Amino acid sequence: MLALALAIFFGIKKYVSLRQYAMLSRGGRWIPRVRKPKLVGSLIIYLVVFPVMLFTAMPQIGVFITAFSVRWSRAYPEGFTLEHFANILTNSDVITGLSNSLRYAVIATAIITVLSLSSAYVAARSRLQTLNEVLDMISTSPLAIPGLAIASGYIILFTSWPFKDTFLDPLSIYGPWLLVVLAYTVRRSPFATRVIYAGLQQVHVAYEEAAMNLGASRLRTLATVVIPLLGLNILSGALLAFVYSVAETSVSVTVGAIVAGQKPLTAVMMDFLTGGRLAGLQLAAAMAVLIVVTQLLIIFVTNVFLKQRYAFIGV
Repeated sequence: MLALALAIFFGIKKYVSLRQYAMLSRGGRWIPRVRKPKLVGSLIIYLVVFPVMLFTAMPQIGVFITAFSVRWSRAYPEGFTLEHFANILTNSDVITGLSNSLRYAVIATAIITVLSLSSAYVAARSRLQTLNEVLDMISTSPLAIPGLAIASGYIILFTSWPFKDTFLDPLSIYGPWLLVVLAYTVRRSPFATRVIYAGLQQVHVAYEEAAMNLGASRLRTLATVVIPLLGLNILSGALLAFVYSVAETSVSVTVGAIVAGQKPLTAVMMDFLTGGRLAGLQLAAAMAVLIVVTQLLIIFVTNVFLKQRYAFIGV
């Protein structure tokens, strides 16, 4: 499956790279022209597309209904309450889990931004085609690897010699937090890398050549020419990586659940679901709503400050 996914990816990349797109101006807000659909188009939207979208949103709708209902043991939910939110907001385990998730996501996002910018720049500007393809394969392969496989591999690797009892060993006195950050970085870096790489393809190399012809070094050109032009792409990639990291589940419920005080919020949710707590399902749903609202709030604030439009991806 991994080989098939990478083969499809490289095929698409090869096709896209047949053309080059250059950005001639810096930024500005894009205001698209809107064309109202005709009667047939409107019928297709409301009778076909809208029901499909509603069906795909059913899990999120169910989570919200469960979080606000007293119980849901029959065909329909019973009652309306905010008690579940009051309980989780005063629960020390939930507060610690939320704090851990945000802390891990912030650290991972900072590392992801640096690594993604570096790998995307080398892949987009290197003249060695083989190097570009190898770098693309390395930076994109985590998308095709299941999170549980990465988590299991990390546990096996870092609990064995020569990493045993080091700060990378999740079973050591240091706990698994650093390994969780590392796993978040590996799992979510492809999203930021692809966004930044797409931005680099829109920035013509002539800008960099002009700066270096005037005496600027490669590093100064990157800092004063490339990064300002890629500002929105970098921020978009970092935002996407952060949102996905906060909601990371596979690594969180395996590696992150080893030490109670270092559990991310999703691992705490799993404890509520499987721990036999009273109203555990409703409390876990309330935590899921808290994660979704946090993600939407981050995207909304970014939209307000940047005056740009981003899709609510990964919610």
